Amino acid sequence: MKKVLVMLIAVLIMAIIPINMLAAEEETEYPEEIVDVEGIYYNIDSYFSSYKEVDYITFTPNASEKNCGTYKRITMDPDDPYIGKYTVSDNLCTIEGQFEDTVYQIDGDYLVAHDYDLDGIIPDEKTFDTTIEYNRYIGLTYTYTFDKDGTFSCEYHSFDTDRLEAEGTYEKEGDFLILHHNDNRKTVLLVREGIACYVAYVR
Repeated sequence: MKKVLVMLIAVLIMAIIPINMLAAEEETEYPEEIVDVEGIYYNIDSYFSSYKEVDYITFTPNASEKNCGTYKRITMDPDDPYIGKYTVSDNLCTIEGQFEDTVYQIDGDYLVAHDYDLDGIIPDEKTFDTTIEYNRYIGLTYTYTFDKDGTFSCEYHSFDTDRLEAEGTYEKEGDFLILHHNDNRKTVLLVREGIACYVAYVR
């Protein structure tokens, strides 16, 4: 009888141990993987120009907390940078501004401000027929029309104004759609999964 009792106790112990181990594993909290943004990110417009150093952001993480730090943004004058704080969480990088914060999605070596996405889809082909629109502000719309012959036009629409804003040719280079205006200006759009964005930075 005593031998049977000892065996029952042993069986119960063996059954309880895995349950406790499983519960411990479920309660274990693993630290969030921190996305590294350290380095220099160039505005996509200046990245494709001869003035690459005109608009860029340098991120320097804190020594103790890699998910936050300081950034330095250069726009035109390198002797007058804007310096502020930034944080990283869930593939989003938030930089504190003078008046409002800006949130960028971290997409590999890109920082993408989706508030500046254009409505419409850019096809995978090198040249195509499509129309995309930018509607960030109520009543103000920029409409880009692309033709398969490699040309584009941009029209500006507001409450009381409709005008042709630009014409020219376009080309694809990797993830970028580069618009060459007839007046020698250039507009660069970052295209990810068919969505074009005005404001982005590349490391």
